Amino acid sequence: MGWAMSKNKVIVLAVLEGGMSKSEAARRYGVSRQWVHELLRRHAQAGDSGLAPRSRRPRTSPHATPAPTRDRIL
Repeated sequence: MGWAMSKNKVIVLAVLEGGMSKSEAARRYGVSRQWVHELLRRHAQAGDSGLAPRSRRPRTSPHATPAPTRDRIL
C-alpha cells in the first residue's frame, strides 16, 4: 500500500466504526479523552479534511509593534 492513514483518522474510525468508546480510544492511542472528542467534532464538521494538523501559530501578537510606529522606523 502506498499510503499511510493518519493517527487522527485511525482514532475516529476506531470510535465510529469499531465501536470503541472514546475513553478506550484515548487510552489505546495515547491521547486525551478531550482530544478524541475534538477529533470527532472536527470530523463531523469537515470530514477527513478536518483531521489534518492545524497551525499552532497565534492569530495575533499583543506585543507587536503597531504598524504606524513600524513604518516610521523603516
